[in-house]
Amino acid sequence: MNNTNTRTLRELLLADYSGIDQRLTRRLGSADLASDVLQETYLRIEAMTDVVRTHPDTRLVICGTGALLDELKAIARSAGVERHVSFPGLVDNATIARYGAAADLFVLPSLLEALPTVAVEALACGTPVLSSDNPGGLELNDLFGPDVSIVPREQPIALGAAIARFLDDKRRTLPATRGVIDKMFRPAAVAAQYRAIYERTRSEAAA
Repeated sequence: MNNTNTRTLRELLLADYSGIDQRLTRRLGSADLASDVLQETYLRIEAMTDVVRTHPDTRLVICGTGALLDELKAIARSAGVERHVSFPGLVDNATIARYGAAADLFVLPSLLEALPTVAVEALACGTPVLSSDNPGGLELNDLFGPDVSIVPREQPIALGAAIARFLDDKRRTLPATRGVIDKMFRPAAVAAQYRAIYERTRSEAAA
């Protein structure tokens, strides 16, 4: 990709690496979280080995930094797709938005998610999402329909096949998705929802 401000003919996939520090997750009693990040990134990279056979110009961009970064790069090298995977490091929000707008697809094969903010941000940029069947992904599929496709967790072959199918017939998000985001996820909409919860709780407490 030559310029993240504009979409190009190159097929671009976007992923998010949260930069989890394994020592921190142990202190928080979540030692498995770091290994989950490795597993999720491994799934993306393993899927790329199949994707590039039919779409050789595809590039996977994984944004973020942290203690696991060298290990993630090693996974890409060992899978033989190092030249198809980019690690731009820690980037600011404005750059993330440009990546989101330039990407053809946002790939989120998480083992576990609540409601993934990064996926909503991709949708707000007009980029469809491919998620695993974790609870957050399923919730987004209920909200956004075909703009959030679902694949089984921990299945790199199924993930690669779903990516290839999308790249065979690329598109941007549907107009209905913009309406859902405006109604539920814009700052004013979120503030109104919190205000409604506050007012309801205050009324119940006063009753």
